[in-house]
Amino acid sequence: MTREKNEELQDKEERMDNEETRPQDEASGDAGSSAPGTDVQEGDAAHPSSEGGAGRELTPEEELARLKERSAALEEENAFLRDAYLRARADFENYKKRMQRETEERAKFLTQKLLEDLLPVLDDFERAIEAAEQTDDVKTLHEGVAMISERLHAVLESRWGLVKFSAAGQPFDPNRHEALQMEEGDFEEPTVIEEYEKGYALHGRILRPARVKVGMPARNRSEETQAVCTQEHTPDTTSEGKGEE
Repeated sequence: MTREKNEELQDKEERMDNEETRPQDEASGDAGSSAPGTDVQEGDAAHPSSEGGAGRELTPEEELARLKERSAALEEENAFLRDAYLRARADFENYKKRMQRETEERAKFLTQKLLEDLLPVLDDFERAIEAAEQTDDVKTLHEGVAMISERLHAVLESRWGLVKFSAAGQPFDPNRHEALQMEEGDFEEPTVIEEYEKGYALHGRILRPARVKVGMPARNRSEETQAVCTQEHTPDTTSEGKGEE
């Protein structure tokens, strides 16, 4: 009997202990759920923002100090950007001047290679002149000058793309020929009958047209002349009729 009573007393004590701890747990849970809000409010109060703290306005002195600080930062940034702009502008102006000088320098020596190729031909001309002063053989002089001319044209064509073309006997082409004179004759179409200066093409593009004399068909003008003559010799029947009346 005594053992059973002891066990019943122990059971009651355990139930009482459980009932006491349950309200504490619930209370602690309620406290835990409300803690974040409390922490936030306490944190806000403990750590005011840099703008003067939440919940209060800045004083005029604080606002003025803040604006002065911001203005000083902007002035410093503006000075930095202006300095960078002036440096970039100066660099660009120096670059333009340097490029202009280099362009002018290249233009001075643009024909250097051409002149180097022509120097041997000039030497040949000087030797031909010296030879002509020591001889009266015109034929020999003519052959020497002809050889120099051939060499000159060969250099210009092979190294510089300058090609000489002839026009005599060809149909007149205004893209390749420049008519300095015209002469009517027995021609079926405008034809080059005499060449004053040869034409030259540079890499296929006409550098100078051939200057020529062009033979023109006389047929059109003859027909016009005949028509005029026929009209002049046609009797005026109107005037005769008036005279008879």
